[in-house]
This record gives sequence, C-alpha cells and structure tokens, in this order.
Amino acid sequence: SLAASNRVVILDDSEDVTQCFIGPLAEFNNLGTTLLDGDGNPRYAALQASSTSPYDTYTMGTPDGVPLNKDYARYLVCWANAAPSYDTSLYTVPVGKLTIVGPAKKSLECILSTPCIITLSGVQLASSNRVLVIPAFSECGQSPPSISFVGMENPHLVDSTSGSEEVFQMGTPGSTPLDPGPNYKVCWGHDPDPANQASFRVYVGVLTISGSFTFSDPPCGGYVPGEDPYCIMGEPCAMGTRPQQLTEGAAATNEILIAVKTPSCCSGGLLPVRFQTVQPSLLPPDMKDMPNPVSGEPGKDKPFDLGRPSLERPFGKTTSSSFVGVPGDYLLCWAHDPSAPSDFNTAVGTLQFRGPFPQSAECTLGELCRFTLRGLFNVFAVEDILDYASSRVLIRSASENCSDNGMSLDPLWEGMTNPSPRPQAGGIAADFSAITYEFATGIKNQPSYSYQLCWAYNPPNGVPASTAIYAEYRVSVGSFTMNGPMQGQQLTCQLGAGCQLQIAGIGLRTTNQLLVLSKYGASCGSYDPNDPMLLASMPGLINPRQVTNDAGADKYDLGIISRGGSYSECRVSRPRESCIGFHYRLCWANGVERTADGEFPFLVDIGAFGLAGVYGSYSVECILGEMCAFSLSGLELSITNQVIVIEEYGTCGDAQPALAKFDGLQMPRRATSADTALTAGDGTMQVTFHLGLSTSGRFGSYKLCWGSNPVSFTDFRAEVGPFHFREASSWTRCSIWDNHCFQKVQ
Repeated sequence: SLAASNRVVILDDSEDVTQCFIGPLAEFNNLGTTLLDGDGNPRYAALQASSTSPYDTYTMGTPDGVPLNKDYARYLVCWANAAPSYDTSLYTVPVGKLTIVGPAKKSLECILSTPCIITLSGVQLASSNRVLVIPAFSECGQSPPSISFVGMENPHLVDSTSGSEEVFQMGTPGSTPLDPGPNYKVCWGHDPDPANQASFRVYVGVLTISGSFTFSDPPCGGYVPGEDPYCIMGEPCAMGTRPQQLTEGAAATNEILIAVKTPSCCSGGLLPVRFQTVQPSLLPPDMKDMPNPVSGEPGKDKPFDLGRPSLERPFGKTTSSSFVGVPGDYLLCWAHDPSAPSDFNTAVGTLQFRGPFPQSAECTLGELCRFTLRGLFNVFAVEDILDYASSRVLIRSASENCSDNGMSLDPLWEGMTNPSPRPQAGGIAADFSAITYEFATGIKNQPSYSYQLCWAYNPPNGVPASTAIYAEYRVSVGSFTMNGPMQGQQLTCQLGAGCQLQIAGIGLRTTNQLLVLSKYGASCGSYDPNDPMLLASMPGLINPRQVTNDAGADKYDLGIISRGGSYSECRVSRPRESCIGFHYRLCWANGVERTADGEFPFLVDIGAFGLAGVYGSYSVECILGEMCAFSLSGLELSITNQVIVIEEYGTCGDAQPALAKFDGLQMPRRATSADTALTAGDGTMQVTFHLGLSTSGRFGSYKLCWGSNPVSFTDFRAEVGPFHFREASSWTRCSIWDNHCFQKVQ
C-alpha cells in the first residue's frame, strides 16, 4: 500500500546506526529535498516518493561526492508515511543501507615538466571513470570553459583501478593555461561523455600545478618587450624575478634550457644554443662556454646566471647536438628536476640575445676606415636598456683574445683612430639592424689579414690611457683586413723601355691609382698650395696612372719614357722632377674616394722609385775619316746598351727607322765598356761606344737613339740628343755636352 505521500530520509551511518530515529541527517550537495528548519534555514531533508503508482521511486538528484567533511559513503535509509517535516524521529522504518559509488574528495598537486599522476580512493571505482581539469573559478557540471595543457590529456580516462583506488596518468604538463598555483579543480564522472564537460558533475578537489611562471603569453610566441628577458653580448646576463625575468623563487633542481626556436616549441627535438662566455663574471674562471642548461640558485633575485655570453671563436662549430649562437630570439624551456633533454617540456618565454652578428670587415689604406656591423641592436621604451650610442669597436691582433689586456697602445696604422669613436648621429639604423663605426684614415704601416674586431656595448670613451682598457672589448665579432699596398717597396724602370710596375699588396682593386712624385716636394697626399707635391714629368710618362684591369689588380703601365732630363739639370744636389734618378716616391690611392677638389688622395707612400738610363740633351760629333767614339752618362748603364743614328726627321723607337748611312760606322752598336764615373758620388755611370772609322756619309745633323738592351729597332726609344757628322777642319774639333760645354777631342 505504498502511496505518493511516502517519504524517506538518509541518515549518517558513521556509527553503524541501525535505528532510524537515532542517526543524524546526512548532508549532501545536489542530493535530497531542501526544507526549512524552525529557524527558517534551508536544510536537506526527506525525499518525496514518485507521484505515480507504484510510488516506489525516490529521485535523489545528482550526488557530487561523499557528504561534506566526510571520508566515507555509508548511509541508512529510513521511511515514513506522510511525515510532514524533516524531524528524523518520525522516520522510524529502516529500509536499508545506501552506498554512493565514487571518489572521495582530496586536494591534488602536479609539477610542470614532471609526470602528473592523480590517484583517487573511493567506492566501486570503475574502468569507465574519467577526470576533467577546469579553472578554479568554474563549477563542475556547469559547462566550464575548456582548457588544455601541453603534454597533458584533459579529460582523461582512468589508467588503472582496483575498485577502491584508481590512477590517472595525465601526462607531463608543459604549460598552464592559467598561472601556476591552486588555480584548477578536478571534476569526476562515472561514465561521462568526454565531449560534454557538463557530464563531469562530481567535484573531487583543488589541483595545484607548481612550476615556473611564464615571461610572456604565449610563451612560444615572439619576443615581447618588457616581459621576455634579453642579454647583450659581452655583458653580465642573469634571469630572475618577474615581470621581465623568470620566477619568484627557484628550486635548486630547477634548470632552463636555451634552445633554437622551432614550431614544436619545447615538445621535443630541442637543439641547445651555445655561446662562449668571457670573464670576468660570476661563473668559474675556467668555464669557456655559457652554461646551457643553466641551474637555478635559490635565494637570488636572478637565480639563473648565464655569465657574459659572447660570440664563439672560432666560428662555425654547429653540431647535431648544439647550435653556435648568434644574436636573435631563442626558446626558454624549463624543467623542475631534469635528467634528460626531453624533460625540458615547459616553455616559459623567449630570450633575446643582442649584439653584432659574426662577420668580417675590411678597410683600405688611404681612405676613411668606415664599416657597418650588422646585428640585433633592439631598444624598447618599456625596457631599462639605453641605446647603443656608447658602443665601440676595437681592432686588434687575431692572435690575442678580445677580453685580454692589450699588448701596446701604439696605433696599428698611422692616422687611424682605434678603438673607434662612438657612432655618429645617424650611425645606428632606424630598425636597429646595423651600426656604422668610423676609425679615421690609416696611411702608414703594412696591410694585413691578421686582425680581428672586438665589440663592446659601453666601454670607456676616448683614446685608451692603458692597455687594460682593451679587455673591455669582449665580443669577438670576426676577422678584419686592412687592404692596400705593401710599403717599403723599391721599384725601377729603364728609360726607353716600357715602365711596367708590379706592386705587392692585399685586397688590391681595379680602381687603384699610382702617382710618381719627387721626394724634394711635399709628401704623398699633400695638396697645400704653399707646399705642393712635385709630380714626375717626363716625355712618355703617364702620371698618375690607374692600375691595369687584370686579375691581380697589381700592375701599372706608366708608359715609355723617352727622355729623362739633361746632364746639367740632373747632375745636381736636387734634381728636377723631369730627370732620371732615384729621387722619386710612389704614392698610392684606392681610387674610390676623392678630395673636395675631385682629386684622388694619394696618401699612402709605398716606397722608392728610380728611373735608370742616359741623360738627354747630349750632343755627339764625329769626323769623317776619324774614329767615331764617345761616352754617354747616366744611371745603371751596362755593356748591353746600344745606340743607333737616324735621320733628323725620324723618331727613336720606330720599327723601321730612317737609319743614317755612314760607310765604316757600325749600327746598331753595343757599348764597349760601362764604368762608374770617377767624379760622381751619386751612382752616375759612363758607357763608351766605338762606332768605327767613317769613310763616307752625308754631312749634317742626325738623332742619336739609345736602348738599354734592345732586341729590335723599337727598343731604341730613348732619344739622347743630336748627332753631328762633320768633315775634318783646321780648327779644334769638339764633342759637345748639352750644346754648351765644349771638350777638346784628341
């Protein structure tokens, strides 16, 4: 005779109660009918029987776990007919024991980068059970917002159960959708629909996820100024407190791996980056590479100390297990207590290294030494970094280390400023991708490949007063080459022969120019009108001259010099610039930059230049019927010298010259002797020629042509002067020097 007026109550069975009127009323969330007590307070009370026959069904709602503040699931069901209130004394009929199947509530904890295992105890736990992690501000069973974790499945099906205990191996979390901390809840379902979060109605407890905070969100995205950390090459670098650094306290086991950015983030296949570290720093003096991974030091504001990262030297050591670092953005992967690279699965942000890229640079003697270093020189208003206007570059020997004291303060090249001054206005690119440095103009000392560039973010300004300042330039950027000609060269040409000079040097170009000037004028590169350079000027000399456009860019064709000044002009203490001799200097210009007047700045003196041969404007006379013999004076003469006599209208050096015809005279005629002049202290020599005894010929004036070591008529290009053929006379015959000085011939 069950009826719709029937009611039941559920009593707490903690004391194994069997009498209905003794036990207290059990309290549940989402279970039972809410009634008001005598004070008007809501209270869970009796359940009403179904309103239709056979009146045997009591709808309890959806229990969300064991009773509040309890750790068991045993209850007593008591029945009464038409009981009007929640008073348990009216419910006297014990129906039986009620068991609620499910987990007991508990607080849970997982740690980023380590396996997250949730173990629950309860009653009749089954293989269909699942758990769902939701935000702590949401409620189980009410369609909470969906959240996901890197490396952790959510929701998750139970992995093993014994009925009274079940284990959920959630995976290894590599991220937290919310910050680390007690910011999550665990919801449970007996056999829930994994696609329907509202079916996870049972609240298990708070889930605390411990681990590192992230710098920026998303941590695998690009660099976020003011949030992500940065390092400047050669400067101390440590990561520490928020917001721009790592965590509010690092455990001794915590480590961070700095890796190349990839689409998979910290999920696998990490390639650690490698930077050289330079002293002084807080790292051990014998440490050569930046620590990676780097361990945390508890108690420090910035517990992850990277030392002073610098570019690795020598460059190019990338391997399958590491990457030689350059300025740029790198991934920060955190681990709580790692034992393998795969443990670094928690991305915490981006570390940006700033400074110059590895690169080489070059300058050229005689021109402004200016070059641009490419790199990453970012500046953001939200950061505490100044710009790079204080940065400078030092050029030093490649055999030294950039972070060592210098060996000498002597300039590497005269006229050049080293270290460079700080960048001029406009020297830093607007997009922070490059900085231009100027070193002034080097004009003296040898060119070389054997130098390197050392960079510093903010070294002392001005010319160093001590070699110890060189140690401030810690970042080895790459090689430096000073191009230009070798100095101290000694080159000579012969009068009448093609003047082909080949100079030694480094990095020579087809724009290069060569200038010959007298040492008795101003030095190379002087354009002072009160003290001008005295350029060599002789017939046939091309001066200045651009280099021949060949592969070596080292050959200069100065032409064929046909006459080198008279004896009287050149046999003096200060020979003119039109004379043969060794009083010349070779001045060199790169041939790119010009002065304000449009001239090439021939600033580099590469050595001495000499022009050998016979003096010009020299008259010779021979007499019919007498031996024709004479001597010529000049420099570096030899018995290989030869002469010919041609018609006055002819030109010395013609392939088919108009040879003078004298019976008895031999032409061409080789020198019979070559000796140093006894009265000369300047190296002047004399060569003597015996042409023979003439028996006939046209009387008159001709030209005397000379060759140093001719093999054809074209080699007799040097015009010595007039040759006079006379008949015998009764008055004194003369051999004439310069048409002025007469000398009696015996």
